[in-house]
Amino acid sequence: MSETQFEYLTALVFARPDVSTPMNANMHLATDRKVRISNILPMFDLTQAVDILKSINPQVIFIDAHVDGFTLSSLGALRQQSSAPFVAVGLAQAGSTEMEQMLGYDLDATYTLPLNPQVYDRFDKELPTKYTEISRAWGKGAWGAGAPEAIKAATAAAGSTSWQRSAIGVYSPKGGVGKTVLACELAATLAALGGRDVALIDANMNGGHVKYRLNVDVSHGILNAAATYYQNKGHPSLEADALQKVLGFLVPLAGTPNLKVLPGVVNMEQSLNDSLRGEAGMEFMTWFIPVLKRQFDFVVIDMGSSINVGVHIGVLKSVDYLLAICEPDLTSLKDIKETVHRTIVGKHGIGLDRIGLVVNKWQDDLGISLKEASKYAEITSMGIITNDPTGNVTRAGNSSRSYVATFINEKNNPKETEQTLHGFAQLAGQFYPPISAAWSERLKSGRKKKRGR
Repeated sequence: MSETQFEYLTALVFARPDVSTPMNANMHLATDRKVRISNILPMFDLTQAVDILKSINPQVIFIDAHVDGFTLSSLGALRQQSSAPFVAVGLAQAGSTEMEQMLGYDLDATYTLPLNPQVYDRFDKELPTKYTEISRAWGKGAWGAGAPEAIKAATAAAGSTSWQRSAIGVYSPKGGVGKTVLACELAATLAALGGRDVALIDANMNGGHVKYRLNVDVSHGILNAAATYYQNKGHPSLEADALQKVLGFLVPLAGTPNLKVLPGVVNMEQSLNDSLRGEAGMEFMTWFIPVLKRQFDFVVIDMGSSINVGVHIGVLKSVDYLLAICEPDLTSLKDIKETVHRTIVGKHGIGLDRIGLVVNKWQDDLGISLKEASKYAEITSMGIITNDPTGNVTRAGNSSRSYVATFINEKNNPKETEQTLHGFAQLAGQFYPPISAAWSERLKSGRKKKRGR
């Protein structure tokens, strides 16, 4: 049954008896409601909730803000571990702190307690539409990039290969060279093909586009995280909770629970907020990135081109590696050379050993080799991402899906698309070597299928 062809939605309710009893009286399975309750639990336990989701697959989950055991972060964890979409509905007293927190967390819907007949009618009218919207979005982002079993086995077998947690900045002095695409695909490859826990941070103070590339439909982002840091800073009683509050702004991608995204600023006005501007932005990022490294295997940061912005300087000071992105032409190589050597190394003192050159949109017949490009820029090469003239990069972006997620399991990709996928896999493999083993297994599997035809 498709998301638009249901008779009614089934609901799982986590609520205190004084909330769940009248709900069940109005919404039990024998009613003619568009949303009907199939299960009620008087407390929230994440492990139990995951098991129930697997067994009954509810389309709606109601959460009473005061039910025992519930936290907003646990709801995020539940969504991460779900194999199917659901509408997360918060229930709280109007004007309460809990209601404010639920609204700030971007639940799919929130309603005030106590419930009344008008609210039950709103459930019927609003939640089916909301479920349809969520179902249509499910399957975007990095969903679908999960590796076949043979690739997972190869990754696991190579898992003992030496690697280390890393924060990786993605930078170019010019727009349009593919920074955001590369940051998204590197994160998706490390998470989906490598199976690592990855945070993708949109720190582009010129205006972030990661949320559009990966279908992250929330209103909060890096500004909220920075503001929360400063609101709690200097208050010992609050600082202990600051970390979880900030981490709560990272959004797990549907179906890819080990990849979380912090969206960027919506416009330049947000980047001028006191929490992000100048020294404040630099301080926040130099605190934030090390914190993320303790929580995730890899942290990938999409940067803006303005190298003297506080947030960008904080990224430069905090990352383990900086990927300097350019296109395969001398003007682009000149720009990256000048910026890296004069500003990043010369002014900010970042060691050249922490910087690697990545040439995007590469073509073999442009009159310059990768060795020559690296020598000209005086930056060690980390790899090339070949140009895909089929339009598949744009197609993936227009559908709000990772390019890797879209094409990694396709059997009949054009050779150009396969070459581009190979570039992303090779680049990710430099940070997590088991990906190289996984990719070799994929290529081997592809050759076997061709010989069997």
